[in-house]
Amino acid sequence: MALFAILVLAFGAWLMYRLLRPRDDDEAQPTDPRHRTRQRTRQRRKERPSRSKPGKTREMLECRHCGVHAEASTGVRTGGRWYCCREHAEADAG
Repeated sequence: MALFAILVLAFGAWLMYRLLRPRDDDEAQPTDPRHRTRQRTRQRRKERPSRSKPGKTREMLECRHCGVHAEASTGVRTGGRWYCCREHAEADAG
């Protein structure tokens, strides 16, 4: 019986310690349910490699027809003019 009382007291002390000690941010469970989603998003951003390499720039040109800016590698150059797509090059020529 004395062993049971010691175990109950030890469990009670451990429970009080867990409930009253200050928590780290990672361990804390705030009332906002979106907290976990934000935490996962932050973690994924840290793990994800950068999409663009530093120091590498891409040339952006303005379409003569619609004025949109797009990468030079994706557009069409006709007669010294640059267009974002073939349809705009044909529309401007005709």
